[in-house]
Amino acid sequence: MVKKTKSTKKSANNIIKQDNNVSKTLKKYRTRHLSQMKNVIKTFTKFYNTLDIRYIMAISYYKGEGSRFLNEFLYSGKIPKKYLNVPYDDNMKYSYGKAVGEYKPSYYNIPLSKVEDYVRDGLEKRLTFVNTLDKIFNMDDVPKLTGDEVLYRGVNSNDNLYKLRKNQTFTMKNFISTSLSRELSEDYAMYPNEKSVLFILKNCKDVPYLYIPNNNFLKKHKKLENLKITRDFAEHLLPRNIQFKIVEVINKKSNQFDYYKKFINLKKYKNDNNSYEDLYLPVRIVICEYVKTLETTPIEPEKIVKR
Repeated sequence: MVKKTKSTKKSANNIIKQDNNVSKTLKKYRTRHLSQMKNVIKTFTKFYNTLDIRYIMAISYYKGEGSRFLNEFLYSGKIPKKYLNVPYDDNMKYSYGKAVGEYKPSYYNIPLSKVEDYVRDGLEKRLTFVNTLDKIFNMDDVPKLTGDEVLYRGVNSNDNLYKLRKNQTFTMKNFISTSLSRELSEDYAMYPNEKSVLFILKNCKDVPYLYIPNNNFLKKHKKLENLKITRDFAEHLLPRNIQFKIVEVINKKSNQFDYYKKFINLKKYKNDNNSYEDLYLPVRIVICEYVKTLETTPIEPEKIVKR
């Protein structure tokens, strides 16, 4: 039997005390989060009930597998090679099919001579969603930000974004997934041994946006008022081609709590030589102000796929 010393008792008590403080902080955050989302949900319950189903399908596809595919294309200007791989395309067809109600046969059920057409057709149809999302953002009645919101975007392992500096102006060519929640965005950026960046976006007055529920958008878009949003991302999707100016860059360690609570039992972290600071990961905070939204040109999927 291990004898409990004053040192181990003190360490255990400190851990329990700090763990309780974490719980209080998270409870305070959830209360604030729900309060912020109340008006957003009310606004989009009304807006989504006015949209044609083809627009709802485009948002549903984006929320699924589509965001990665579309944004990688918009960021680089070309289709990454991994999307030309037939098995990958076969996996992607499920999210696309769910969005548009059109399911394609598996690649191994079609003649070899038709495989290239199979992949091209899938790529073209997914690329059309860029133009559909553009149309939604250009609608007269699409909700717009007031400019008072503070939006957060967490990214990791992107050398170009990590090199951004104060007073620099840059353009986000892709659609921009953001959140009202700093904690969730910082959590999204946090990966060990990666270059983590937390963007803080301010003064986005009159910028159109789409609130997208975390799960099963296609079924829930008409019943947002019934959502249980305690774990919702509070995602605010912004248009592509937005220009920002960097007003401050800060290097620090993450001070959010959800991340490290996933990996460690705090009550077992009893070594006097350890501190909670040891658990925090480095993050670069980039504070930006909105400059303007650049004009977008509709893409031509057929020409892009043939390149």
